[in-house]
Amino acid sequence: MKTLVGGKTNSTDYVKMYYKTKRKSKVGMIIEKSPQLEKEECNISDYLSFEKFNSVIQEFEKKLEKNFKNNMNLFNKNIKNLKINERKMNFFDLFSIARTGSVTRATYSYNQIEYIDSLDNDKNKFRSILMHELLHMSSQKDEQFFGFTQRIETTKGEKYIGIGLTEGYTEKLNQEYFSKIAGKNTYHEEIVLATGIERIIGKDKMADFYFDADLLNLIRYLNFYEKDLDEIADLIIGIDRLNTTEYTSAQYDKLRKQIADIYDKKLQLQKKLNLIDENQYQREKFLYIKQFIDLGVNYSENTRIIEYANFYLIEDENNKNIIYKEDELLKFKADENKVDKNIKNIKEEKASLLVDELESNKTDENQTKK
Repeated sequence: MKTLVGGKTNSTDYVKMYYKTKRKSKVGMIIEKSPQLEKEECNISDYLSFEKFNSVIQEFEKKLEKNFKNNMNLFNKNIKNLKINERKMNFFDLFSIARTGSVTRATYSYNQIEYIDSLDNDKNKFRSILMHELLHMSSQKDEQFFGFTQRIETTKGEKYIGIGLTEGYTEKLNQEYFSKIAGKNTYHEEIVLATGIERIIGKDKMADFYFDADLLNLIRYLNFYEKDLDEIADLIIGIDRLNTTEYTSAQYDKLRKQIADIYDKKLQLQKKLNLIDENQYQREKFLYIKQFIDLGVNYSENTRIIEYANFYLIEDENNKNIIYKEDELLKFKADENKVDKNIKNIKEEKASLLVDELESNKTDENQTKK
């Protein structure tokens, strides 16, 4: 691990950054290059000795190979030494339930998954939890580098950075490709923010960085658009703080704005290079910046915007159908135009569904801010 004394700041092996503490003082830190490992091969049947967990591990491997076949190396490496241990609920678990209403059901620490045996009655939920931990296993190189988390040297001693982003992106992958079960309040804010960062970086590249435990190159990619490294440091540290007593809804709002600002810088550069035109730029700003800042909504790539007489309908496979009412007209051309129709002459049941969806979104937003 590198120290903060001496060295070149433009080294290809690391970057120096500073983040602000709660009291606004600056803390220096070094983010190191992720080590390169030899290619690992694995016949999973040689390492399946977990009895009731074997079927879940086999299912996980198949889905990992189907969706991330070029990112199997750390799974192949770590499965050979994996241990899964059951434990009883202890005083600290009961205290957590009394204080927060929940408890951490399982944890992963280098090549070892530990879970509370009395909380595995819901088989689907337990399967989802186990797959989340297997994703951690599949993105860990050693005790310093795992996912987007890195044990680093700061001017105040050693610290883990990137835990929040790692948890958010891990659960995003879990819900999207593996268990497809969205648990209530399971890293909700972290998932939203990780998805926002993924939009900047791109799905494939983000996955490559994650499964290679490569926080450094994720930072460098963001730094291509956000030139202030300290802003990126504050963003990553800010996501870490979401799952602590320092969390506030205002902090969550600020983090969404930080990510949106970086994405806007990317869009502006693309427009300058004639990669997108003004209409595309305004559409992206509306869908992926305004809605992200205002509501924390991440729309999918195939989202459509349909213009009616007195409202806009946003159609998205992930977020269903959402009515968007705005006093001003959109600054871009809608994907489809039905201005001869208004909400009253759409089928009554669909109009009711859409209004309910709009009210539901407002309720979810208010609950999130609380």
